[in-house]
Amino acid sequence: EGGCLKGEVARVAANILAYQLEREASVRICLGDAATGDSGFVKLVQDASQTIVIEGCFMHCGTQIMKTRIADFEPEIVEASQFLDFDRDKYFEIFDLPRAEIDQYAQKVADYTQRLKFQGKGDDTLNPETSTCATCSSCR
Repeated sequence: EGGCLKGEVARVAANILAYQLEREASVRICLGDAATGDSGFVKLVQDASQTIVIEGCFMHCGTQIMKTRIADFEPEIVEASQFLDFDRDKYFEIFDLPRAEIDQYAQKVADYTQRLKFQGKGDDTLNPETSTCATCSSCR
């Protein structure tokens, strides 16, 4: 979850997944607290049998932040930017797109993550380790 539009899509997707689609099977942590506090989020992640991080883009900021607390942190990553088809040079800030569009993109990411990571279904060809979004100046 970051300050840009891609991070917002990832944040909303994580909320949809944890609070609606897989409420009984998942937990959403507070990244800020996990990085700076000692409320139990780090232990929760360390004790989890599976950790999924929905990242906004190829930089994987959330994962890198968690690695400051858990050196061997190796989550399963779903990169939300693979589902975004807007011009990322034109639309960057959270308020650049209407909330309804952000929510639609987030729903796509959450649905994909549910199918792939919770139901074992779906196409795993979207590999965040080898892909870039190729539509913004950072990836070209």
